[in-house]
Amino acid sequence: MPIQSLHAPQERHPEPASAQLTPRRRSWFWWKIGGAVVLVLLVFIGLVGYRLLAAVNTTVDGNRRVSVLEQLGHIVAKRDAQLKGEGEDRINVLLLGIGGPGHEGPLLTDTIIVASFKPSSGQVTLISIPRDLAVEIPRYGIRKINNANAFGQELSYPGGGEQLTADIVARVTGLTMHYFGRIDFAGFTKIVDDLGGVTLTVERNFADREYPTEDFGYQTISFRAGQQMMDGDTALKFVRSRHGSNGEGSDFARSRRQQLVLQALREEIFSLGTIINPVRIGNILSSLGIHTRTNMEIWELLRLAKLLRESPTNSVTSHVIDSSPNGLLNVATGQDGAFLLVPRDGTFAAVRAFCANIFVVARYREEQARILVRDGSGRNGTAKTVATNLTSLGFSNVTVDQHRSNERMANSQLIDYTNGRKPYTLSGLASYLGLAGTGTGSPLLNPGLVPTILNGNDNVNRAVLPAQPPDTDILFVIGTDYQPALTAKRTSST
Repeated sequence: MPIQSLHAPQERHPEPASAQLTPRRRSWFWWKIGGAVVLVLLVFIGLVGYRLLAAVNTTVDGNRRVSVLEQLGHIVAKRDAQLKGEGEDRINVLLLGIGGPGHEGPLLTDTIIVASFKPSSGQVTLISIPRDLAVEIPRYGIRKINNANAFGQELSYPGGGEQLTADIVARVTGLTMHYFGRIDFAGFTKIVDDLGGVTLTVERNFADREYPTEDFGYQTISFRAGQQMMDGDTALKFVRSRHGSNGEGSDFARSRRQQLVLQALREEIFSLGTIINPVRIGNILSSLGIHTRTNMEIWELLRLAKLLRESPTNSVTSHVIDSSPNGLLNVATGQDGAFLLVPRDGTFAAVRAFCANIFVVARYREEQARILVRDGSGRNGTAKTVATNLTSLGFSNVTVDQHRSNERMANSQLIDYTNGRKPYTLSGLASYLGLAGTGTGSPLLNPGLVPTILNGNDNVNRAVLPAQPPDTDILFVIGTDYQPALTAKRTSST
Protein backbone atom coordinates (compact mmCIF):
# COMPACT_ATOMS: atom_id res chain seq x y z
CA MET A 1 0.00 0.00 0.00
CA PRO A 2 1.49 3.25 -0.94
CA ILE A 3 2.37 5.51 1.90
CA GLN A 4 0.31 8.74 1.86
CA SER A 5 2.12 12.06 2.23
CA LEU A 6 1.81 13.63 5.66
CA HIS A 7 1.76 17.06 3.93
CA ALA A 8 -1.42 18.62 2.63
CA PRO A 9 -1.84 18.23 -1.05
CA GLN A 10 -0.38 21.19 -3.00
CA GLU A 11 -3.06 23.40 -4.57
CA ARG A 12 -2.76 23.68 -8.30
CA HIS A 13 -3.84 26.88 -10.16
CA PRO A 14 -4.87 26.70 -13.76
CA GLU A 15 -2.51 28.43 -16.17
CA PRO A 16 -3.66 31.73 -17.66
CA ALA A 17 -5.51 31.35 -20.89
CA SER A 18 -2.78 33.23 -22.68
CA ALA A 19 -0.13 30.78 -21.39
CA GLN A 20 -2.03 27.85 -22.85
CA LEU A 21 -1.89 29.41 -26.30
CA THR A 22 0.70 29.10 -28.98
CA PRO A 23 2.74 32.27 -29.64
CA ARG A 24 0.56 33.05 -32.64
CA ARG A 25 -2.69 32.64 -30.69
CA ARG A 26 -1.21 34.52 -27.72
CA SER A 27 -0.60 37.53 -29.96
CA TRP A 28 -4.14 37.34 -31.24
CA PHE A 29 -5.47 37.19 -27.64
CA TRP A 30 -3.69 40.38 -26.57
CA TRP A 31 -4.75 42.11 -29.77
CA LYS A 32 -8.39 41.45 -28.88
CA ILE A 33 -7.89 42.75 -25.34
CA GLY A 34 -6.22 45.93 -26.61
CA GLY A 35 -8.90 46.39 -29.26
CA ALA A 36 -11.62 46.17 -26.64
CA VAL A 37 -9.93 48.88 -24.54
CA VAL A 38 -9.56 51.13 -27.57
CA LEU A 39 -13.19 50.51 -28.49
CA VAL A 40 -14.34 51.54 -25.01
CA LEU A 41 -12.25 54.73 -25.23
CA LEU A 42 -13.64 55.54 -28.67
CA VAL A 43 -17.21 55.05 -27.45
CA PHE A 44 -16.51 57.32 -24.47
CA ILE A 45 -14.93 60.01 -26.63
CA GLY A 46 -17.75 59.66 -29.14
CA LEU A 47 -20.41 60.14 -26.48
CA VAL A 48 -18.65 63.23 -25.12
CA GLY A 49 -18.15 64.58 -28.63
CA TYR A 50 -21.77 63.87 -29.49
CA ARG A 51 -22.95 65.80 -26.44
CA LEU A 52 -20.68 68.71 -27.36
CA LEU A 53 -21.61 68.82 -31.02
CA ALA A 54 -25.30 68.38 -30.35
CA ALA A 55 -25.19 71.29 -27.90
CA VAL A 56 -23.49 73.69 -30.31
CA ASN A 57 -25.64 75.36 -32.95
CA THR A 58 -24.97 77.66 -35.84
CA THR A 59 -27.56 79.47 -37.92
CA VAL A 60 -27.81 78.61 -41.58
CA ASP A 61 -30.52 78.86 -44.21
CA GLY A 62 -32.19 82.00 -42.90
CA ASN A 63 -33.35 81.72 -39.31
CA ARG A 64 -33.08 77.93 -38.99
CA ARG A 65 -30.71 76.83 -36.20
CA VAL A 66 -28.91 73.61 -37.04
CA SER A 67 -26.71 71.52 -34.76
CA VAL A 68 -23.11 70.99 -35.75
CA LEU A 69 -23.77 67.26 -35.78
CA GLU A 70 -26.23 67.74 -38.62
CA GLN A 71 -23.53 69.46 -40.68
CA LEU A 72 -20.65 67.02 -40.20
CA GLY A 73 -21.47 65.26 -43.45
CA HIS A 74 -21.01 68.56 -45.26
CA ILE A 75 -17.42 68.89 -44.03
CA VAL A 76 -16.28 65.78 -45.90
CA ALA A 77 -18.49 66.44 -48.91
CA LYS A 78 -17.21 70.02 -49.27
CA ARG A 79 -13.60 69.42 -48.30
CA ASP A 80 -12.29 71.02 -51.49
CA ALA A 81 -15.05 73.62 -51.84
CA GLN A 82 -14.19 77.31 -51.80
CA LEU A 83 -15.66 79.99 -49.61
CA LYS A 84 -17.86 82.68 -51.07
CA GLY A 85 -15.59 85.37 -52.49
CA GLU A 86 -12.53 83.11 -52.46
CA GLY A 87 -12.58 82.85 -56.24
CA GLU A 88 -12.47 86.65 -56.47
CA ASP A 89 -9.62 86.72 -53.91
CA ARG A 90 -11.64 88.71 -51.40
CA ILE A 91 -13.78 87.34 -48.57
CA ASN A 92 -15.88 89.83 -46.61
CA VAL A 93 -17.35 89.03 -43.19
CA LEU A 94 -19.58 91.50 -41.35
CA LEU A 95 -18.96 91.44 -37.58
CA LEU A 96 -21.75 92.79 -35.39
CA GLY A 97 -21.86 93.34 -31.62
CA ILE A 98 -25.11 93.85 -29.70
CA GLY A 99 -25.97 94.29 -26.04
CA GLY A 100 -28.26 91.29 -25.80
CA PRO A 101 -30.72 90.46 -22.99
CA GLY A 102 -30.48 92.68 -19.93
CA HIS A 103 -29.12 95.69 -21.79
CA GLU A 104 -30.84 98.85 -22.97
CA GLY A 105 -31.63 98.50 -26.68
CA PRO A 106 -30.57 94.83 -26.72
CA LEU A 107 -30.79 94.48 -30.52
CA LEU A 108 -29.05 97.75 -31.45
CA THR A 109 -25.62 97.17 -32.96
CA ASP A 110 -22.88 98.55 -30.78
CA THR A 111 -20.16 97.39 -33.17
CA ILE A 112 -20.14 97.20 -36.99
CA ILE A 113 -16.89 96.00 -38.56
CA VAL A 114 -16.21 94.67 -42.05
CA ALA A 115 -13.41 92.09 -41.88
CA SER A 116 -11.99 91.70 -45.39
CA PHE A 117 -9.55 88.90 -46.21
CA LYS A 118 -7.34 88.52 -49.30
CA PRO A 119 -6.37 84.80 -49.50
CA SER A 120 -3.60 85.19 -52.09
CA SER A 121 -1.54 87.50 -49.87
CA GLY A 122 -2.95 86.65 -46.44
CA GLN A 123 -3.86 90.32 -45.89
CA VAL A 124 -6.64 91.08 -43.44
CA THR A 125 -8.18 94.52 -43.04
CA LEU A 126 -10.79 95.71 -40.55
CA ILE A 127 -13.09 98.57 -41.59
CA SER A 128 -15.20 100.09 -38.82
CA ILE A 129 -18.55 101.61 -39.78
CA PRO A 130 -19.81 104.21 -37.26
CA ARG A 131 -23.14 103.34 -35.70
CA ASP A 132 -24.39 106.94 -36.16
CA LEU A 133 -24.09 106.75 -39.95
CA ALA A 134 -27.33 107.89 -41.62
CA VAL A 135 -28.64 105.31 -44.11
CA GLU A 136 -31.88 104.41 -45.84
CA ILE A 137 -33.63 101.53 -44.04
CA PRO A 138 -36.62 99.97 -45.85
CA ARG A 139 -39.99 101.13 -44.39
CA TYR A 140 -38.22 103.30 -41.82
CA GLY A 141 -36.58 105.97 -43.99
CA ILE A 142 -33.31 107.66 -43.06
CA ARG A 143 -32.16 106.26 -39.72
CA LYS A 144 -28.92 105.44 -37.93
CA ILE A 145 -27.37 102.25 -39.24
CA ASN A 146 -27.25 100.73 -35.75
CA ASN A 147 -31.06 100.37 -35.90
CA ALA A 148 -30.96 98.01 -38.88
CA ASN A 149 -30.55 94.81 -36.85
CA ALA A 150 -33.52 95.59 -34.60
CA PHE A 151 -35.71 96.73 -37.50
CA GLY A 152 -34.80 93.61 -39.46
CA GLN A 153 -36.12 91.47 -36.60
CA GLU A 154 -39.36 93.49 -36.48
CA LEU A 155 -39.82 93.15 -40.24
CA SER A 156 -39.01 89.40 -40.22
CA TYR A 157 -36.48 90.27 -42.91
CA PRO A 158 -35.17 87.18 -44.77
CA GLY A 159 -32.02 86.18 -42.90
CA GLY A 160 -32.95 88.33 -39.91
CA GLY A 161 -31.72 91.71 -38.76
CA GLU A 162 -28.12 90.65 -39.36
CA GLN A 163 -28.83 90.10 -43.06
CA LEU A 164 -30.61 93.46 -43.36
CA THR A 165 -27.60 95.14 -41.78
CA ALA A 166 -25.31 93.24 -44.14
CA ASP A 167 -27.33 94.39 -47.17
CA ILE A 168 -27.18 98.03 -46.03
CA VAL A 169 -23.44 97.85 -45.30
CA ALA A 170 -22.97 96.38 -48.79
CA ARG A 171 -24.67 99.43 -50.31
CA VAL A 172 -22.55 101.81 -48.25
CA THR A 173 -19.19 100.15 -48.93
CA GLY A 174 -19.80 98.71 -52.38
CA LEU A 175 -18.56 95.34 -51.07
CA THR A 176 -20.48 92.08 -51.13
CA MET A 177 -21.03 90.85 -47.57
CA HIS A 178 -20.41 87.13 -48.06
CA TYR A 179 -20.98 86.24 -44.41
CA PHE A 180 -22.05 87.76 -41.12
CA GLY A 181 -21.39 86.96 -37.48
CA ARG A 182 -23.15 88.53 -34.51
CA ILE A 183 -22.22 88.29 -30.82
CA ASP A 184 -23.70 89.81 -27.66
CA PHE A 185 -21.88 91.27 -24.66
CA ALA A 186 -22.23 88.13 -22.53
CA GLY A 187 -20.81 85.95 -25.30
CA PHE A 188 -17.88 88.29 -25.84
CA THR A 189 -17.04 88.30 -22.12
CA LYS A 190 -17.25 84.52 -21.82
CA ILE A 191 -15.13 83.85 -24.90
CA VAL A 192 -12.36 86.15 -23.64
CA ASP A 193 -12.45 84.37 -20.28
CA ASP A 194 -12.45 80.94 -21.94
CA LEU A 195 -9.30 81.99 -23.81
CA GLY A 196 -7.67 82.90 -20.51
CA GLY A 197 -7.86 86.62 -21.31
CA VAL A 198 -6.27 88.70 -24.05
CA THR A 199 -2.98 90.56 -24.04
CA LEU A 200 -2.90 93.94 -25.76
CA THR A 201 -1.20 97.32 -25.56
CA VAL A 202 -3.31 100.29 -24.44
CA GLU A 203 -2.17 103.37 -26.34
CA ARG A 204 -2.84 106.04 -23.69
CA ASN A 205 -4.22 106.60 -20.20
CA PHE A 206 -7.92 107.45 -20.08
CA ALA A 207 -10.89 107.44 -17.73
CA ASP A 208 -14.64 107.24 -18.39
CA ARG A 209 -16.96 108.58 -15.66
CA GLU A 210 -20.14 107.70 -17.56
CA TYR A 211 -19.75 104.00 -18.22
CA PRO A 212 -23.20 102.32 -17.95
CA THR A 213 -24.01 99.88 -15.16
CA GLU A 214 -26.43 96.95 -15.31
CA ASP A 215 -29.06 98.96 -13.36
CA PHE A 216 -28.84 101.73 -16.01
CA GLY A 217 -26.71 104.00 -13.84
CA TYR A 218 -23.09 105.11 -14.30
CA GLN A 219 -19.71 104.12 -12.96
CA THR A 220 -16.12 105.30 -13.45
CA ILE A 221 -13.63 103.09 -15.25
CA SER A 222 -10.02 103.81 -16.17
CA PHE A 223 -7.15 102.30 -18.13
CA ARG A 224 -3.42 102.88 -18.04
CA ALA A 225 -1.18 102.89 -21.10
CA GLY A 226 1.00 99.87 -21.76
CA GLN A 227 0.80 96.15 -22.36
CA GLN A 228 -1.61 94.26 -20.13
CA MET A 229 -3.76 91.17 -19.81
CA MET A 230 -7.52 91.76 -19.74
CA ASP A 231 -10.23 89.38 -18.62
CA GLY A 232 -13.62 89.35 -20.33
CA ASP A 233 -15.28 92.01 -18.20
CA THR A 234 -12.31 94.39 -18.51
CA ALA A 235 -12.03 93.85 -22.27
CA LEU A 236 -15.76 94.56 -22.68
CA LYS A 237 -15.41 97.85 -20.79
CA PHE A 238 -12.38 98.72 -22.91
CA VAL A 239 -14.25 98.28 -26.21
CA ARG A 240 -17.56 99.80 -25.03
CA SER A 241 -16.30 103.02 -23.40
CA ARG A 242 -17.71 106.09 -25.19
CA HIS A 243 -16.91 108.99 -22.87
CA GLY A 244 -13.22 108.50 -22.19
CA SER A 245 -10.80 111.33 -21.53
CA ASN A 246 -7.54 112.02 -23.35
CA GLY A 247 -8.94 111.65 -26.86
CA GLU A 248 -10.83 108.40 -26.17
CA GLY A 249 -14.31 109.90 -25.97
CA SER A 250 -15.55 109.34 -29.53
CA ASP A 251 -17.09 106.42 -31.37
CA PHE A 252 -14.11 106.52 -33.70
CA ALA A 253 -11.66 106.02 -30.83
CA ARG A 254 -13.84 103.20 -29.57
CA SER A 255 -13.79 101.59 -33.03
CA ARG A 256 -10.00 101.58 -32.96
CA ARG A 257 -10.03 99.91 -29.55
CA GLN A 258 -12.46 97.29 -30.84
CA GLN A 259 -10.12 96.53 -33.72
CA LEU A 260 -7.20 96.26 -31.30
CA VAL A 261 -9.04 93.65 -29.22
CA LEU A 262 -10.11 91.73 -32.35
CA GLN A 263 -6.49 91.44 -33.42
CA ALA A 264 -5.49 90.28 -29.95
CA LEU A 265 -8.27 87.68 -29.99
CA ARG A 266 -7.12 86.41 -33.38
CA GLU A 267 -3.61 85.86 -32.09
CA GLU A 268 -4.87 84.12 -28.95
CA ILE A 269 -7.34 81.87 -30.77
CA PHE A 270 -4.69 80.67 -33.21
CA SER A 271 -2.03 80.25 -30.56
CA LEU A 272 -0.74 76.73 -29.92
CA GLY A 273 -2.24 76.70 -26.42
CA THR A 274 -5.75 77.13 -27.78
CA ILE A 275 -5.41 74.83 -30.77
CA ILE A 276 -4.35 71.81 -28.67
CA ASN A 277 -6.62 72.50 -25.68
CA PRO A 278 -9.91 70.61 -26.25
CA VAL A 279 -11.53 71.95 -23.06
CA ARG A 280 -10.87 75.53 -24.13
CA ILE A 281 -12.13 74.87 -27.66
CA GLY A 282 -15.25 73.20 -26.24
CA ASN A 283 -15.97 76.18 -24.01
CA ILE A 284 -15.53 78.58 -26.92
CA LEU A 285 -17.85 76.57 -29.15
CA SER A 286 -20.45 76.42 -26.39
CA SER A 287 -20.26 80.20 -25.97
CA LEU A 288 -20.59 80.73 -29.69
CA GLY A 289 -23.65 78.50 -29.88
CA ILE A 290 -25.48 80.35 -27.11
CA HIS A 291 -24.53 83.96 -27.72
CA THR A 292 -23.95 84.30 -31.46
CA ARG A 293 -25.62 83.98 -34.79
CA THR A 294 -23.95 83.43 -38.16
CA ASN A 295 -24.85 82.33 -41.67
CA MET A 296 -21.60 80.35 -42.04
CA GLU A 297 -21.74 76.58 -42.08
CA ILE A 298 -19.23 74.60 -40.05
CA TRP A 299 -17.13 73.64 -43.05
CA GLU A 300 -16.92 77.33 -43.99
CA LEU A 301 -15.85 78.29 -40.46
CA LEU A 302 -13.18 75.60 -40.50
CA ARG A 303 -11.85 76.60 -43.91
CA LEU A 304 -11.77 80.29 -43.02
CA ALA A 305 -9.99 79.49 -39.75
CA LYS A 306 -7.41 77.46 -41.67
CA LEU A 307 -6.78 80.27 -44.15
CA LEU A 308 -6.51 82.89 -41.42
CA ARG A 309 -4.18 80.75 -39.33
CA GLU A 310 -1.81 80.48 -42.28
CA SER A 311 -1.76 84.26 -42.86
CA PRO A 312 1.04 86.33 -41.28
CA THR A 313 0.16 87.96 -37.95
CA ASN A 314 1.53 91.30 -39.18
CA SER A 315 -0.80 91.32 -42.19
CA VAL A 316 -3.71 92.90 -40.31
CA THR A 317 -4.49 96.57 -40.95
CA SER A 318 -7.38 98.61 -39.59
CA HIS A 319 -9.32 101.63 -40.77
CA VAL A 320 -12.18 103.72 -39.38
CA ILE A 321 -14.65 105.55 -41.63
CA ASP A 322 -14.86 108.82 -39.71
CA SER A 323 -15.44 112.61 -39.76
CA SER A 324 -11.84 113.66 -39.07
CA PRO A 325 -10.43 116.58 -41.14
CA ASN A 326 -9.32 114.08 -43.79
CA GLY A 327 -12.22 111.68 -43.22
CA LEU A 328 -14.98 110.62 -45.58
CA LEU A 329 -17.89 111.75 -43.40
CA ASN A 330 -19.41 114.99 -42.11
CA VAL A 331 -21.38 115.66 -38.94
CA ALA A 332 -25.08 116.46 -39.43
CA THR A 333 -28.22 116.88 -37.34
CA GLY A 334 -31.40 114.91 -37.95
CA GLN A 335 -34.91 116.39 -38.00
CA ASP A 336 -35.35 115.28 -34.39
CA GLY A 337 -32.02 116.85 -33.39
CA ALA A 338 -30.19 113.51 -33.41
CA PHE A 339 -26.44 113.40 -34.05
CA LEU A 340 -25.79 111.90 -37.49
CA LEU A 341 -22.88 111.22 -39.82
CA VAL A 342 -23.32 111.65 -43.57
CA PRO A 343 -20.97 111.13 -46.55
CA ARG A 344 -18.83 114.19 -47.24
CA ASP A 345 -19.28 113.94 -51.01
CA GLY A 346 -23.08 113.73 -50.75
CA THR A 347 -23.03 110.11 -51.89
CA PHE A 348 -21.10 107.04 -50.77
CA ALA A 349 -18.88 107.08 -53.89
CA ALA A 350 -15.72 108.02 -51.97
CA VAL A 351 -16.43 105.43 -49.27
CA ARG A 352 -16.89 102.76 -51.92
CA ALA A 353 -13.69 103.79 -53.68
CA PHE A 354 -11.77 103.59 -50.41
CA CYS A 355 -13.19 100.17 -49.54
CA ALA A 356 -12.64 98.77 -53.04
CA ASN A 357 -8.97 99.69 -52.93
CA ILE A 358 -8.36 98.99 -49.26
CA PHE A 359 -5.60 96.45 -49.84
CA VAL A 360 -3.45 98.85 -51.86
CA VAL A 361 -3.72 101.62 -49.28
CA ALA A 362 -0.85 99.93 -47.45
CA ARG A 363 1.12 100.01 -50.70
CA TYR A 364 0.55 103.76 -51.01
CA ARG A 365 1.90 104.24 -47.52
CA GLU A 366 4.94 102.08 -48.25
CA GLU A 367 5.80 104.10 -51.36
CA GLN A 368 5.40 107.44 -49.54
CA ALA A 369 5.03 109.34 -52.79
CA ARG A 370 4.95 113.13 -52.50
CA ILE A 371 1.87 114.28 -54.41
CA LEU A 372 1.32 117.88 -55.49
CA VAL A 373 -2.10 119.11 -56.67
CA ARG A 374 -2.14 122.16 -58.95
CA ASP A 375 -5.32 123.94 -60.04
CA GLY A 376 -5.60 124.71 -63.74
CA SER A 377 -9.39 124.70 -63.89
CA GLY A 378 -10.14 128.16 -62.55
CA ARG A 379 -12.65 126.75 -60.03
CA ASN A 380 -11.92 128.13 -56.57
CA GLY A 381 -11.24 125.52 -53.93
CA THR A 382 -11.02 122.59 -56.35
CA ALA A 383 -7.37 121.80 -55.65
CA LYS A 384 -7.94 121.84 -51.89
CA THR A 385 -10.99 119.58 -52.23
CA VAL A 386 -9.08 117.11 -54.39
CA ALA A 387 -6.14 117.05 -51.97
CA THR A 388 -8.46 116.43 -49.00
CA ASN A 389 -10.25 113.62 -50.82
CA LEU A 390 -6.98 111.96 -51.83
CA THR A 391 -5.74 112.06 -48.24
CA SER A 392 -8.98 110.53 -46.97
CA LEU A 393 -8.64 107.75 -49.53
CA GLY A 394 -5.29 106.68 -48.13
CA PHE A 395 -2.74 108.77 -50.04
CA SER A 396 -0.18 110.43 -47.81
CA ASN A 397 1.99 113.53 -48.35
CA VAL A 398 -0.58 115.37 -50.47
CA THR A 399 -0.13 119.14 -50.76
CA VAL A 400 -1.65 121.97 -52.82
CA ASP A 401 0.49 124.16 -55.10
CA GLN A 402 -0.25 127.69 -53.89
CA HIS A 403 2.09 129.42 -56.34
CA ARG A 404 0.73 128.50 -59.76
CA SER A 405 -3.04 128.29 -59.26
CA ASN A 406 -3.98 130.91 -61.89
CA GLU A 407 -2.76 129.00 -64.96
CA ARG A 408 -5.47 127.47 -67.14
CA MET A 409 -5.27 124.06 -68.81
CA ALA A 410 -7.87 122.38 -70.97
CA ASN A 411 -6.78 118.83 -70.15
CA SER A 412 -5.96 117.42 -66.74
CA GLN A 413 -2.50 115.88 -66.41
CA LEU A 414 -1.09 113.30 -64.04
CA ILE A 415 2.70 113.47 -64.29
CA ASP A 416 5.14 110.98 -62.77
CA TYR A 417 8.69 112.18 -62.00
CA THR A 418 9.86 108.94 -60.34
CA ASN A 419 10.69 106.87 -63.41
CA GLY A 420 7.96 104.40 -62.44
CA ARG A 421 9.25 103.81 -58.90
CA LYS A 422 5.85 104.54 -57.32
CA PRO A 423 3.62 102.26 -59.43
CA TYR A 424 0.84 101.62 -56.90
CA THR A 425 0.41 105.30 -56.12
CA LEU A 426 0.39 106.22 -59.79
CA SER A 427 -2.12 103.53 -60.70
CA GLY A 428 -4.34 104.40 -57.75
CA LEU A 429 -4.33 108.11 -58.55
CA ALA A 430 -5.17 107.44 -62.18
CA SER A 431 -8.14 105.30 -61.15
CA TYR A 432 -9.45 107.63 -58.45
CA LEU A 433 -9.15 110.72 -60.64
CA GLY A 434 -10.85 109.09 -63.61
CA LEU A 435 -7.81 109.26 -65.90
CA ALA A 436 -6.75 105.69 -66.59
CA GLY A 437 -8.81 104.00 -69.28
CA THR A 438 -11.98 105.90 -68.41
CA GLY A 439 -12.44 107.61 -71.76
CA THR A 440 -11.96 111.13 -70.43
CA GLY A 441 -9.17 111.91 -72.88
CA SER A 442 -6.96 113.17 -70.05
CA PRO A 443 -3.30 112.23 -70.31
CA LEU A 444 -1.19 110.15 -67.96
CA LEU A 445 2.30 111.49 -68.54
CA ASN A 446 5.46 109.74 -67.37
CA PRO A 447 8.57 111.84 -68.09
CA GLY A 448 10.81 109.18 -66.56
CA LEU A 449 9.75 106.66 -69.20
CA VAL A 450 8.25 107.37 -72.63
CA PRO A 451 5.44 109.90 -72.09
CA THR A 452 2.24 108.49 -73.54
CA ILE A 453 -1.29 109.78 -73.98
CA LEU A 454 -3.60 107.01 -72.78
CA ASN A 455 -6.36 107.85 -75.24
CA GLY A 456 -4.21 106.69 -78.15
CA ASN A 457 -2.61 109.96 -79.30
CA ASP A 458 1.03 110.17 -80.35
CA ASN A 459 3.81 110.51 -77.80
CA VAL A 460 4.05 113.90 -76.17
CA ASN A 461 7.13 116.04 -76.62
CA ARG A 462 9.01 116.15 -73.31
CA ALA A 463 9.39 119.90 -73.73
CA VAL A 464 5.67 120.46 -73.05
CA LEU A 465 5.88 118.80 -69.63
CA PRO A 466 5.92 121.06 -66.58
CA ALA A 467 9.25 121.24 -64.81
CA GLN A 468 9.45 119.07 -61.70
CA PRO A 469 8.44 121.12 -58.65
CA PRO A 470 10.63 120.77 -55.53
CA ASP A 471 9.83 117.86 -53.20
CA THR A 472 7.38 116.35 -55.67
CA ASP A 473 7.17 112.81 -57.03
CA ILE A 474 3.81 113.01 -58.79
CA LEU A 475 2.00 116.14 -60.01
CA PHE A 476 -1.71 116.31 -60.72
CA VAL A 477 -2.73 119.37 -62.74
CA ILE A 478 -6.49 119.93 -62.69
CA GLY A 479 -7.79 120.94 -66.11
CA THR A 480 -11.14 122.39 -67.10
CA ASP A 481 -12.18 118.89 -68.22
CA TYR A 482 -11.88 117.47 -64.70
CA GLN A 483 -15.06 116.08 -63.14
CA PRO A 484 -14.92 116.50 -59.33
CA ALA A 485 -16.84 113.32 -58.48
CA LEU A 486 -14.46 110.53 -57.53
CA THR A 487 -14.80 107.24 -59.31
CA ALA A 488 -15.06 103.98 -57.40
CA LYS A 489 -13.03 101.98 -59.86
CA ARG A 490 -11.02 99.15 -58.35
CA THR A 491 -7.29 99.29 -58.85
CA SER A 492 -4.88 96.38 -58.92
CA SER A 493 -4.09 95.03 -55.46
CA THR A 494 -1.45 92.51 -56.36
